[in-house]
Formats: sequence, C-alpha cells, structure tokens
Amino acid sequence: MKLKRSAIALAITTAFASGMAAAGSVANVTQIGTGNDAYVQQYDNASATANVKQTGKYNKVGNTSNPASVGVLQKNSTGATVDVTQDGTDNAASATQKSVTNSKTNVSQDGSNNKATSEQSNSSDASAKIIQGLAGNTGSIKQDDVHRTDARVYQWGYDNQASVQQTQVSDSYASVGQDGHDNNGSIKQENSTHLLGTVTQFGHHNTGSVKQTASTYLEGVVYQEGAGNDGTVTQDKTDHGWANVWQFGTNNTGSVLQQSGNRVVAAIKQYGSANAGTIEQTGTNNQADIYQKGNGNNAYVGQKGSWNDAQIVEVGNNNKAVILQDGAGTGLSSRNSAYISQIGSGLNASIVQVGAGNKAAIFQH
Repeated sequence: MKLKRSAIALAITTAFASGMAAAGSVANVTQIGTGNDAYVQQYDNASATANVKQTGKYNKVGNTSNPASVGVLQKNSTGATVDVTQDGTDNAASATQKSVTNSKTNVSQDGSNNKATSEQSNSSDASAKIIQGLAGNTGSIKQDDVHRTDARVYQWGYDNQASVQQTQVSDSYASVGQDGHDNNGSIKQENSTHLLGTVTQFGHHNTGSVKQTASTYLEGVVYQEGAGNDGTVTQDKTDHGWANVWQFGTNNTGSVLQQSGNRVVAAIKQYGSANAGTIEQTGTNNQADIYQKGNGNNAYVGQKGSWNDAQIVEVGNNNKAVILQDGAGTGLSSRNSAYISQIGSGLNASIVQVGAGNKAAIFQH
C-alpha cells in the first residue's frame, strides 16, 4: 500500500511541477506487484511525457470502467507522449489527450484479460497504438475532432476484441490487426474526410466490419485469412467511397453495403470453399465486382440508382450468381451494365435489369 501511494504522488508531483515552469514535463512511474494504481496529469506544457510501467496482477493505470477516472491525462500541450507498459494478467490502462498537438499514445500489454482505452480530442497530428498479447484482451481507441490521425490496435491470441472510433477527423488512418482465434474487430468512422479503415485477421472464427458514415474520399478494407471468417464493410451517405473485402479460406462471408452514395466502388474477392458474396449499392455511379474461386460459392449484386456497373466472375463448381439493377447506368448507349462469367460445373446465373439502354452478358463454360 505504501508503494502504491508513493508512486501516485510521484507521478502527480512531477507533472505539475514541470507544468508550473512552463517547460517540458516528464513523469515516470514503475510499479512491481499486485493491485497497484497509477495516475498522471500534465497540463499546459510545451512538451510532456508520461511513462508508466507495471509488472504483476490487477494493476491499473486509471479505471477503464469509469470514463471520469483517467490514468494518464494530458491537456493543452504540444509534443505530448504517453507510454504505458503492463506485463501480467487482469491489468487495465486508460489514457486521454485533449487539445494537444503532435500527440502520441502507446499502450502495450502482455498477458491475459487485459483492457486498454485511448482517447484523443480537439487535436492535430495524433497517433494512438494499442498492442496486446495472449488471450482475452480488449482494446479501444477513440478520436474526435482530430486532424491527421493514426489509430492502430494489434492483438494476437484468443478471444480478443478491438474497436476504433473516429468522428469529425480528416486525413485519418485506422487499423485493427488480429492474429489468433475468436477475435472481433470493428472500425467506425463518421462525419470525416480522407479516410482509410482496415481490419486484418489471421485465424479462425474472426469477425471484421468497417463502418463509414457521412464522409468523403474514403476506403474500407477487410482482409481475412483462415476459416469461419465474416467480413462486412458498410458505407452510408458517402462520396467517392471504396470498399474491399478479401477472404482466403473456407466458410467465409463477404457482404458490402453502400447506401446513398456517389461514385462508390465495391469489390469482394474470395478464395476457398463455401464462400458467399453480396454487394448492395444505392446512389449514383455505382460499381461492383465479385470474384470467387473455389467450391460452393454464391454471389449477389444489387444496385439501385443511376449509372450502375456490376461484374461477377466465378471459377469453380456449384456456384450461383445473381445481378439485380434498377435505374440508369454507365453511359448514354449502355445504361445499366452487368456481366457474369462462370467456369465450372452445375453453374446458375441470372441478370435482372429495370431501366432504359441496359446491357447484359452471361458467359458460362
């Protein structure tokens, strides 16, 4: 208990003493044992650095279940950095940076059942990274009203979860990387411009999902390699959007949904057996492409709006393909454009188009 109290006191004293001098502040906390707590607060500094290292069980940098209890808090500063390292089990860490320029947050946890959260707001040139190893980990990054952002969560092991949320950001990159079993994923980006969100998963029983809303010039990518994966990229009310789902393995599911979009492009590429496609688009200048190679695949493209273009290519046997288009399409002489190519045995293909000046082609061999 004495060690815990002295560590907290050291962190707070160092931060405020440097802050009063209006110079760069450095706070270092090292804790070894069980059930230790650490808190660091740094305000109004030209440069601020907070380093926290904990080894053992049930240690906390703040309280991740209580948003008001932040482990490391940096405000109104430039060149601020947070580094948290935890080695053990059932540890938790939280860090918040507000109104900070050139901010960095790095949280590294090695062990099982750890939790980490990072929040950055009203800032520019911000980066946040959470790295978690072994089983049962949870990671979360939230960025709000930040220009030029980089958010990354990487997990390896079993039963991991990760989530990145970016709101009112620009020139932003978000990624979730997971290597192991029963992982989740999920990236949410909204009311932003110039975005890239990627979910990469290696292993079994993974779930991807990138959701982008009310944004311009954006791309969402889900890459999965292994069995029993899901996928899903959703874009709503977007302009110049690209959606890509790549799946290598068996029992995968794709699914891309683009609603009320302008100049949107979607692609699903699946290599393996028992895969499923599905792309749905509404808006103007839609383009969809599905490629499947393997056994038992099926594909569906639904487009409603103007200037639609869809293509499905299937290589293998027992495949099914359907294209539905409603509206005007790719050019004055060929409004809706649909093409299906199937190579294999027991194939089935259908194209339904509603509108004027449509063009359809089916090739089966």
